[in-house]
Amino acid sequence: MLSVEDIAVVKIAIEICNNPELKREILCAPGSDYDINKGSYEYGSKKQWNEIVEKKATVILENLGIAKQLQGKVMGIVFSVGIRMLTWAEYHEGTLGFSREYSVNFLNSSFFTQQGIIDNKKAAEELMKDESLNIKQKYKLACLYCLTDHIPALYRQITKEEFYDTERPQRISQSELVKFWSYHLMGEIDKLKGEKSLDQYRLEKAVESGSKAAVEYCLEKTNLRRKKDAIVDAAVEAVRCRVRAGPYTEKDWVVFRNQRYKDSKESWVPSDYYVDILSFLLSKMGEDQQIEFLKKDIRGVDYKRESFGDQKRSRVLEYFLNWPYQDYFMKTAGLVLEFLPERDYAVLLLRICDKIESKEEHLKYGEGKSYDYRGLLREFWCQSPERYKRYVFSNQEVAYKTDRVVRVKAGVGLLIELLTLKNFTYEDRENIKLILASATGKEKENILSSEEWRKICIGQMKEEKWETLNGFVLNCSLSKEEEDKFKRGLSFTKEA
Repeated sequence: MLSVEDIAVVKIAIEICNNPELKREILCAPGSDYDINKGSYEYGSKKQWNEIVEKKATVILENLGIAKQLQGKVMGIVFSVGIRMLTWAEYHEGTLGFSREYSVNFLNSSFFTQQGIIDNKKAAEELMKDESLNIKQKYKLACLYCLTDHIPALYRQITKEEFYDTERPQRISQSELVKFWSYHLMGEIDKLKGEKSLDQYRLEKAVESGSKAAVEYCLEKTNLRRKKDAIVDAAVEAVRCRVRAGPYTEKDWVVFRNQRYKDSKESWVPSDYYVDILSFLLSKMGEDQQIEFLKKDIRGVDYKRESFGDQKRSRVLEYFLNWPYQDYFMKTAGLVLEFLPERDYAVLLLRICDKIESKEEHLKYGEGKSYDYRGLLREFWCQSPERYKRYVFSNQEVAYKTDRVVRVKAGVGLLIELLTLKNFTYEDRENIKLILASATGKEKENILSSEEWRKICIGQMKEEKWETLNGFVLNCSLSKEEEDKFKRGLSFTKEA
């Protein structure tokens, strides 16, 4: 649940992004791949976009007179809100043919929720009032968001050949929800759904289309006796769709592509839309249902096309590390800690460290400014059972994917991640101290004697970060003899 401060900060960030000049930069800056003056797409990058947006947003923020301690948090959310705006524009450009100029003029702060997410249904209802949109655009829009007051009348006005083929449904190059409504209105939905029930097929296609508004509508229409199972099935489908989006969703090419895509050739749905659906569905489950679903998620047997092996892990917890769902992380973790694989626990700690200092070119850059990932790391560590800590200190190799495959030893890797943060703070020192306090004497000795740790320490010595190193050695609670031996070993290695 958002605090009063969080709600206020998000509201400020939304209003900053609603500034006409900044909004144009967000949607049309060179880094967004679109040059509005030329009406063409060019290769851009998230880093370039960040620089443009931050420069303009900083000026606006300073003029607002916001308390200094809140400015960093506001700026972090500006990036997140800006990405949501750019994603909306990119998605609706592909599905409905909206120009980027149209999105600049249309999007405004009234369409955002308290969390900083665009309410797509609210925006769609406003779009339906726009007389400049043609019948085809309005029909597709109404289908996508299940605006049932509009769909039948619009269907009567469209050319059917583009939306319906009695012999070959697979020939129709439209989004799944547009196809669903077209065949449903023709009374031939059986040609699409096969043996599935209408409720099951409709909800499945709503999830697949990434439309939270459609999922809400379909769930409401689902038979009451089947609704409990339908919610869990839909949540599994949401994660399956998110998995299909691939492991590279934090790289800039996902939104910042170098060419315009067309819906008829590329069915692209923003991966965040699936997480929006997932969080909604979880809110509709009782605790028993949530546990049932989370166990299915960890088993992963329902997810196909995962390129990174078939490791058992919680994909849901991974997704809840991203804005604006971080507050769901610990609540969900509390339900899975009895059956979460130990390896996955170690990986999640490393992923949290990545979020503390995410790379500037990553799509989720800015979240480290707006959310206390250091506090989350501390809470996750403190609330975890002892067996997970023992696994971390066993230093087994773990591998996970970001934009590349990362392979590290669990305990050493975690401590190295914290020690080498460029924005290293007192809190990081305290987190290292907290983690080491859970280690046995033998486990500490194994860390200190590891080659990985030795190399990092040498690097710290070369940079003359003596205070950090001395603090670490002190937290290991070594005897005077062991401490001297460790320091002599470092000196010898450095000289060699």
